[in-house]
Amino acid sequence: MFQNYPRRLFTWTSPDGNTKNQIDYVLIQQRWKSAISNVGSVPSADCNSDHEMLKATFKIRLRTMKKFQMPIRYDTSNISKEYCIEVSNKFEALNATTEEMRPEELANKAKEIFTEASKHPKTKQQKK
Repeated sequence: MFQNYPRRLFTWTSPDGNTKNQIDYVLIQQRWKSAISNVGSVPSADCNSDHEMLKATFKIRLRTMKKFQMPIRYDTSNISKEYCIEVSNKFEALNATTEEMRPEELANKAKEIFTEASKHPKTKQQKK
């Protein structure tokens, strides 16, 4: 597959030194096939065996990570009294409902309550 010198193609030498074969391979997944640029044996490496050490050169191209959008943060140091009353009233109304709600629905309702109440003109967004 790769163009190498003949001495880099053989991975096994018989004990008498006459027979040389290519019997050791590098196994990779199909999707990484294009990442391998060269494979060859290293005849000068002394690994105390009749097999030669294999050397593979590959190049990995990693996908860049997408930057995520920072969430909107609200200034909680000076929350107005009206905001607290509005949120507590809405949660009392939600708690007063007798129907069974799944946890996902309950979390969505709580999120709606906070976002609607945060649109109140008394709450300010932090500037970053």
